[in-house]
Amino acid sequence: MNEESNKTNTSLIKSARKGLFVANKALSFTNKLAGGEVQRYFNEAFCLLNGFTENENNYLFNLQNRKNYRKNYPFSFIAKNFDDYAEAKKLFTKVIELKPDHYLAYDFRGIARVKMGDISGGILDFGLSSIYNSKYQYAFLNCGNAYDDKGDFRKAIENYDAAIALDKEFAQAYNARGNCRSKIKNHKDALLDYNQAILIDPEYAVAYYNRGITYKHLKNLEASMEDYNKAIDLNPNFAHAFNGRGNVKTILGDSSAAGKDFESAAKNDKNFASYYKTLGTKY
Repeated sequence: MNEESNKTNTSLIKSARKGLFVANKALSFTNKLAGGEVQRYFNEAFCLLNGFTENENNYLFNLQNRKNYRKNYPFSFIAKNFDDYAEAKKLFTKVIELKPDHYLAYDFRGIARVKMGDISGGILDFGLSSIYNSKYQYAFLNCGNAYDDKGDFRKAIENYDAAIALDKEFAQAYNARGNCRSKIKNHKDALLDYNQAILIDPEYAVAYYNRGITYKHLKNLEASMEDYNKAIDLNPNFAHAFNGRGNVKTILGDSSAAGKDFESAAKNDKNFASYYKTLGTKY
């Protein structure tokens, strides 16, 4: 009786082990399929969000595995068509349905939402991104940008502070915080932020441009002119920098040189052409 019972137990154990092996193999296969879907949906959404016509890179892999990838390859997050933001949002949502703790999908879905005008939805997604990865500095940067768009500069600065606390070399966060401080007329602290952004990234054209604006507010026109010059050296098509330098030259009484800068601004950005026409500015 005992021998027969032992044989039965042994048989049951073998069957259980075989069943567990089959189940684990099926689960592994399902996870691989889900992982492939996550990668496909994410990369497709990322391309739409940035206006890329072809999905030539595995952006998800690069973002997850290549250190400083996002810093070294700054993305525009400007879609070719407005409807692409909605499609990108749908695809990032599919990623989240397959992997609910996917902090990158929440972050980029938040960007898509903000682009669509849903700032509150974007803030919610950035918050979820930071919950699933509390060391992900971009979630705080993007949340700060969203609060800046809402005009809540106190909360924007709090998020920029958090981003900088996570990454002391985060030039974008210093620049963004400087912009926020400039909006609340705290030009001296804004200047410190732009200084730090430039110290970290000496080729950060936008930071030179923003510092040029701040120097203008502080009545240091010579320093303002130098920063606009540097911004244009780094980006010869920088319409806003040409416009800023033209304004400084106008203050200094050099209307002829200012006109040439306004012409360059209009050439590089049609919005400036319309703006100057409205003002009756000659160039």
